Amino acid sequence: MQEENLNNHSLMGIDEIQSKSYTEELEASLKERACLIKEKEELIASLEQQLQKEIHLHEVALEKMKVRVNELQQRSTEKQETSKTEEHRDEK
Repeated sequence: MQEENLNNHSLMGIDEIQSKSYTEELEASLKERACLIKEKEELIASLEQQLQKEIHLHEVALEKMKVRVNELQQRSTEKQETSKTEEHRDEK
């Protein structure tokens, strides 16, 4: 009977050790995954920031193009008006 109790006690000790080892492995795995998640979140934040900069640069370039188009249209309109005025002078 004492031998059986010792065997049961030994088995419980082994189970506790295995359980503790398994728990430690799970904790290590969770820490590793948490680190990976943090790295990916930092990468995502960096990419979002880069994208915002690219969007801003695109908007600035687009606005410059719109201004340039307006300037060219205005010059074209002025040239047409100047040509019409000169034609009317020539007709007189």
